[in-house]
Amino acid sequence: MQTATQVVIFAGVVTLVGILGIGWLGQQASVRAIVARIGEALSRLMRVIGSIISWLVGWLKIALACTVPLLMALIIMRGEFFDPKNFLLWIAVIVWALVVFVRRETLRS
Repeated sequence: MQTATQVVIFAGVVTLVGILGIGWLGQQASVRAIVARIGEALSRLMRVIGSIISWLVGWLKIALACTVPLLMALIIMRGEFFDPKNFLLWIAVIVWALVVFVRRETLRS
């Protein structure tokens, strides 16, 4: 029982010292400048990552818009469109139709 009490008191003291230490560090101008630079760098990095993801999504839309109708035409010509083996094709057709519909609706507004 005494050990548990000592552990709780020690944890409280460590927490209090940590909070005071962080507060003191936050008051230092050099630490604030370093934190501001890190924040700016992270902000730039997130903008770059966002633009890369946006570029990749744009190319994925183009790829879907070009390949799915071609695949549909090829499989329809072979007469295998309604074959249960082509379940992934049905999913691709549904995704393609949703992308086209959502794009058309967003272009209208």
